[in-house]
Amino acid sequence: MKKAVVALSLVGALAISSQAYMYELTPTIGGVIPEGNLDLDDALSYGLRLGVNVDNYFFDQIEAGIEHAPEVGIKNTNLDVDVTRFFVNII
Repeated sequence: MKKAVVALSLVGALAISSQAYMYELTPTIGGVIPEGNLDLDDALSYGLRLGVNVDNYFFDQIEAGIEHAPEVGIKNTNLDVDVTRFFVNII
């Protein structure tokens, strides 16, 4: 997973280097706090977001990203799960 994030970062950086603030590439670090009924522990997450700034629309940016939380513990067990979230935002 780390290799994919690094590769995506490099490709994104090369693609946006010629544009004047049309794109944003943002690494993220955060946390996952699941709902109480899921029986999952809180966990640290990391990810990457790519935003495209647009003109002449009722929104200013379209953003796509991925966030990953490895080894999220399941309460009252010895099991872990990986949580990956893909998303698209219109800002």
